[in-house]
Amino acid sequence: MALISFAASAHTFPIMAWHTIDGLFLMAIGLVFCMAESPSKKTLGYFIIGLAYLCKQSFIFLAPGTIFILGDWKKIKYWLAILMPGLLYVLFLSLTQALPDAFVQLLSHKNSFFSVIACYLNWVTFSGAIISAFSAHLIAGKENQKSLIKTDTKKFVGLLLLSFIPMMITSMSFFYPILMVAVSFGIFGMVLGVVLYFIIKQYDNFKNEIQIFLIVLLMAWCSSISLGVNNPILVLGQMLVSLFAFTYPYFKRQLRELSDKPIYAASLACLTVTIFLSFTSARFHIIYREQDSSKLTYSVDSVLPGGKGIRTNGNTYSFLYDMNRAIRISREMGKGYVILPDCAGYWVKSPESNPLSIDWALSNELSSPELINRVNNEIEMLRNKDIFIVQKVKADYLADEFYPMGTGNAVVNYVRDNFSKIRETSYFELYQ
Repeated sequence: MALISFAASAHTFPIMAWHTIDGLFLMAIGLVFCMAESPSKKTLGYFIIGLAYLCKQSFIFLAPGTIFILGDWKKIKYWLAILMPGLLYVLFLSLTQALPDAFVQLLSHKNSFFSVIACYLNWVTFSGAIISAFSAHLIAGKENQKSLIKTDTKKFVGLLLLSFIPMMITSMSFFYPILMVAVSFGIFGMVLGVVLYFIIKQYDNFKNEIQIFLIVLLMAWCSSISLGVNNPILVLGQMLVSLFAFTYPYFKRQLRELSDKPIYAASLACLTVTIFLSFTSARFHIIYREQDSSKLTYSVDSVLPGGKGIRTNGNTYSFLYDMNRAIRISREMGKGYVILPDCAGYWVKSPESNPLSIDWALSNELSSPELINRVNNEIEMLRNKDIFIVQKVKADYLADEFYPMGTGNAVVNYVRDNFSKIRETSYFELYQ
């Protein structure tokens, strides 16, 4: 089950540091301590879970939600534990005089209804909830002597609908990113449907299971509040395993004669192998912003600082090579340089520091007039000091095509309107 959870959650997500993954990691570690009987370990667990909202603001709901789900909401010390990371962070910002900037950044995204709620209001989520509630009824519902279908048959169908079939669909979706997003919403709906069924029908008999399902749903929802990954796909593995963890022991208890046979264990083993083979193959063929692995024949060691051992496609290599050419022109003029707007990876191991306060000057990062004006003011302070190297094509489309930059970026527009173009290369314009 650990292998299935890993494969489903990692799927084709790029190997990189990511604030959502950091928050989920802290949540997982914190839960281990929160499940302990020791009050001191629980306090530590809630403190660790509280650290998650420092990674990503949407995790602000994670710690208080966990306290209510686990029934610890009456104890003040646990509330203090989840507040402590935030208080320490505010203290740090105050001491470094960064609090005003932090408020501007944190309050910049105002139209969040879709990413918080509306994205879940779709037929896939609703269908998953209906199917899973029906499946839970088949497995755990009261026996009906007048039913034409045998009880054992109904329970077996419920097991398939709640465990094996979702896993098979997940394994097939690895090669179709859009389908995988739909699957993540469908599995979210299935977990939700099981929870609602047991809360309404058999709460007293399934309190522990309901707690697990609610925590998994909370993690999935918090991780999905995002502009970039606005779906619960990063918790897909945990959602699948929670469904299977419920169905396996219950089904084994009801149909012991089937579960004790090797066929059950063999089926799970085959399912694990199938998912892992799909996962492994997809990692080679469905690569984030890249072509198939067989076409990654260009080493970026010579064109990207810190890029030793990394290979890319011809388009991306040409883009990076041309970026280095633009940098070389700036240095030959005795100037510093700024690269706009979407070459954040260059600055990680660059011999120079980025003169701007932002490496990724994109619209979704600069989502308020205050943030845009702050960057534009920084650009003005660099007038006559640095060369502004502006992309002519968008970096996120490089694997497929050289797509024109256009006029949708406010910072790029500011440079184009207020500075003079002095040179240009194949994929960059130089302004002064």
